[in-house]
Amino acid sequence: MHIARAACESARKADGRALRRDRLVANLSGMARKLPMIEVGFHIFPEGGDEEVGAVREVAPGGRPELVVDIENAGDFVIPLDAVTAVVEEKVIVDPSKLPERIQQAMAHAHDAEDYP
Repeated sequence: MHIARAACESARKADGRALRRDRLVANLSGMARKLPMIEVGFHIFPEGGDEEVGAVREVAPGGRPELVVDIENAGDFVIPLDAVTAVVEEKVIVDPSKLPERIQQAMAHAHDAEDYP
């Protein structure tokens, strides 16, 4: 796994796409299965769910194959990349069945504190 910080807006990836300025990005090509790039700030969705439950705070901290995510109303949790099923349009889709019970519960109750009219 290779992690790099884009030095400037003119930096480019090998395929010619521009890197985002000062945005930490991870190239996951070294993983057993290839996932699109995941960036800090991408939204987290449970598989089959239509509501965001959190956002990515760190990608591959210390080179480990995991994400640190902030789940709404619960705080930071570590999610293994094995639980990521898709990355689409800045949305990270995770399979809750591959997560510990406490993370599943945090995701299930992410919107409990919201006041609906």
